[in-house]
Amino acid sequence: ALIFFLRAEEPLPFEIGFFSGDIKIFKQEKGEWMEPVKGALLSAGDKIQTGSESYLEMHISEKFYARLKENSMIELMKPLLFSTKPAHRISFYGGTLFGVVERDTEDYRFEIMTPNLIVPQPGTTFEISSDPDTGKIWIGVLKGMVEVLSDGIFKRRITTVKGLEKAELQKGKVLAMPERVTREDWNEMKEAYELTKPTFDFEAIQMDLSKEAGTMFRFVFDHGTFYTPRIGYAKREFIKNEATGAVYLIMEYDVFPTGSFVGMYMKTRGFDIAQFKMLTFEARQMPDDYFPENFLVEFKKSGGIVRTFRPASFKKRWQQYVIPLRFSKETLIDEITFVFSNERVGEHKKGSLQMRNFELVPLTEPEPAQTPASPS
Repeated sequence: ALIFFLRAEEPLPFEIGFFSGDIKIFKQEKGEWMEPVKGALLSAGDKIQTGSESYLEMHISEKFYARLKENSMIELMKPLLFSTKPAHRISFYGGTLFGVVERDTEDYRFEIMTPNLIVPQPGTTFEISSDPDTGKIWIGVLKGMVEVLSDGIFKRRITTVKGLEKAELQKGKVLAMPERVTREDWNEMKEAYELTKPTFDFEAIQMDLSKEAGTMFRFVFDHGTFYTPRIGYAKREFIKNEATGAVYLIMEYDVFPTGSFVGMYMKTRGFDIAQFKMLTFEARQMPDDYFPENFLVEFKKSGGIVRTFRPASFKKRWQQYVIPLRFSKETLIDEITFVFSNERVGEHKKGSLQMRNFELVPLTEPEPAQTPASPS
């Protein structure tokens, strides 16, 4: 009888990004240690070793980003024989690794091999630290979820670490079950957010897509996020549903530290708010993620807040929100902001929302029969 062994296609190679300090790369095909070169590709069998006060970044564009910190070592491994989809397997021998697995990676699998098998899920930002002398491994997750499995042929789930949680392992066993991170933990883990800074191409695409997200964006000439890296993080991304052609906004926030506030700004030009009776939009919870109790929508002129509203009570299904404007005289608004703060978001200090159909309703159109958002 003939036995056929099927293996998924070879995973994409990693590309070396920024690096600094004493870095050595072992290229299997050449059988020697070499200096790193920005843009060079890394594949199965290659090793990376960092010295004191050193780091190296590598990525698979739009799929996975990693930063190997000082005194660390990893080896890129081949996928297993019976892998059903491309698997990126990293043997982690010690040190510290920050990583980001992007959301749209369901067709890929990322595995970090220690005495346990650590599997970050799509949409996860994490840190793993390992002490080879004691065998202790620390896992911290900023957002998303990391599964911890036993090694060997018959893998079983040992624990799951979710957003803003940490856990500690030693030689395949859980020393400390997942628990909420501390402010000190968050201060160290937040470095992982730096791995996915928007590129020029990304921002250009975002500007184009936003024009299809509703009439409000006809007046917007620039938009982005604001946050203080020391005490918060925010990300906005417009995504087009290729099946329906609809464009929606994913708004992510992390306001774990007390006193933090983050959000999205939209710079406007020639926007006389008095010409419109209301702004409407739809919002819903993101599947498998936390969400805020409420956030602020601020209309600004010359840096000052002209009017503030507070959308709340987000559901799993799309729900329309109505912001009544009712300005009696010409008022040229130059900025609109969405603000998420530690004090207002409620129990879940990290989360996200999906939003779409940002429509400005002119004074000449009839009002929809909806409950308006509460003014703050």
